[in-house]
Amino acid sequence: MKRELALARKDLDRVLALNPRVVAALRQELRMAFTRSARSEFATIAARAFALCPGCMQPRVTQQIGLEPRWGGSYAEMADAAAAAPTSLNPRFRMLPGYAEIDRANGFVTDKQLDRALEHAERACALGENVDSLSKKADILLRQKNALGAVAAGRRALELSPSNGEAMLDLALAEAEAKDWRAAYAHLSAGLRIRPASSDARWLLPKVVAGLSALGAQAHQEGRDNDAIEILDQAAELDPNREIQGRRAAVLTSGFHGQDAELAALEAAAQSAPHDVYAHERLDYALSTRHDWPRID
Repeated sequence: MKRELALARKDLDRVLALNPRVVAALRQELRMAFTRSARSEFATIAARAFALCPGCMQPRVTQQIGLEPRWGGSYAEMADAAAAAPTSLNPRFRMLPGYAEIDRANGFVTDKQLDRALEHAERACALGENVDSLSKKADILLRQKNALGAVAAGRRALELSPSNGEAMLDLALAEAEAKDWRAAYAHLSAGLRIRPASSDARWLLPKVVAGLSALGAQAHQEGRDNDAIEILDQAAELDPNREIQGRRAAVLTSGFHGQDAELAALEAAAQSAPHDVYAHERLDYALSTRHDWPRID
């Protein structure tokens, strides 16, 4: 890790040499400073970032995290830093004291005192909703087996930060616990595109695939074959395997026994819905059983 940090620091120094006003690079250097417990360097980089962009929220958030007790800071230092942020430049600075509440909530989660943890998460949210406070609230609610509450908090977090991959995956987990498999699929799939190496996503994936497979089977039993195929396609997107493909084929080909009346019904369905992929797949299957290759699209 030391080697990787040294390489990263070299790259960041090069970025700042080319353009000393890149606040995003300074934020990354802030992170590296507090992980190395380089307190004086941390303060210098923070001051430089604030001078360049006194109204920027993210450097202030990084400062709050770097001042947490686990990194050698204290809640008093976090409070002083939050109070020093000029709310006249950015009203969102009023949410900064919430990061101390989030850290306190983390401590109570570790101690399995979930009610107290939720109290601190709620205090953070009361200062103003943001993705960090809402995600912590969702995490605690999920640990309390309140999946629907976690879903509500997670959805609000994602509304505030729509491209946040971690928020997507957190929401997918809550939706899976609530057995809302199609919503879980949507957010897991999107989250994996942003964070393909996420171990949490890889752990969640087989659970969502199993839920989608069961949901597809239920749709087929209820006669909703198009829904069943679509759901199985979603499962296969996450985990393409023979079992799911076999189930999909069974649904697609069900109800056809080679009769002329069945073929005529399939042709009529395809003609009436030219954009229905599944209707045309069924017709193609029926035609293939008769070796009527020229008529297959």
